[in-house]
Amino acid sequence: MLIDTWFPVHGGGQVHVWEVSKRLVNQHDCEVDIITRKLSYKGKKFTENESYFSGKLNIYRIALPTSFKSLFNRMLYIVLAPFHARKEYDVIHAHAYYAAYPGKIIKFLRNLPLILTVHGIAIPAREEMDKGLVSKIKSKMEDKTLFGFRYDCEISVDSSIFRYKNVNDNIKIIPNGVDVEKFDRIQAEKSDNFKILFVGRFHPQKGIKYLISAAEKVVKEYPEVEFHLIGWGPQERELKLMVKENNLQSYFKFRGEITGDELIKEYKSSHLFVLPSIYEGQPLTLLEAWAAKLPVVVTNVGSNKDFIQEGKNGYMVDPGNTEQLTKSIKKAMENENLEEMGLKGYRLVKDNYTWDKVVERTYGIYKEVV
Repeated sequence: MLIDTWFPVHGGGQVHVWEVSKRLVNQHDCEVDIITRKLSYKGKKFTENESYFSGKLNIYRIALPTSFKSLFNRMLYIVLAPFHARKEYDVIHAHAYYAAYPGKIIKFLRNLPLILTVHGIAIPAREEMDKGLVSKIKSKMEDKTLFGFRYDCEISVDSSIFRYKNVNDNIKIIPNGVDVEKFDRIQAEKSDNFKILFVGRFHPQKGIKYLISAAEKVVKEYPEVEFHLIGWGPQERELKLMVKENNLQSYFKFRGEITGDELIKEYKSSHLFVLPSIYEGQPLTLLEAWAAKLPVVVTNVGSNKDFIQEGKNGYMVDPGNTEQLTKSIKKAMENENLEEMGLKGYRLVKDNYTWDKVVERTYGIYKEVV
């Protein structure tokens, strides 16, 4: 496995690789090496290698302990990763587009099958996240990596990949999964006030500024509402300033990073989950919200349209449309059958979107390409 960013930075790609790797070892008797980067995160350095399941699952950190955003360190990772792939591997599986480059080098040097998993396509939203030349370079790089390089198989977590001209023919859609049983084991009381939850990185991709703009209108009619933002990221200071400028401090709670059982409790104590992203692949947080039986409001990006049945298991709005977002939040708050919407989402993920199903399909692709 090649992935250029690892924990403690939390993201869908990291969770995906970890959950899949564990099950490949335990359910299919595989041996898995995850080659990733050293990191400096919140004043701490993460440089140590890790080993699990009697050495069958190993995490190797390479390059320098810098910020996960460091472009220099990503380039260094691309150069160094092929030198660390020394064992007799059967398959290379790269995740997200930076890891594709060392994957291609290893494939060339070792004549091994290469799989790339696409965890989201940022091209449509690139101009809102980056400016000028940086935006153009990143878009060109992403376009070439995802659609111009040949892989033995290309996996995408959502079907939007088929909208793009692609040199690859062997493309499979395997959505993310969620551990429903883990959610079922944990209980939490609902918050006294109507609690609206966001979970994710504080980054322009997530469209949190549109949620703040919508909240300004929502609180005028529903002063008992609370907005809980769980996460961390480069936009945090800007978002807090926006909340202050709109006199919303008493309605918004910036909760920081919360993970594990405590995060599940946050989902279960909420009344509504909102994900106002301007782009996604197949968001894990949507599946997590449904695993907690929580109704949702999401934007029409990535694979969300494949999951949402409007008014039945959630609401969907156009990205960046504050007016639609406001209306859907109000509609949810006024819905007497709101809990039933969450239950429908729960049944959907329990029956179809578990990590065990993801691993079965992934392992099948490994056997095919080998």
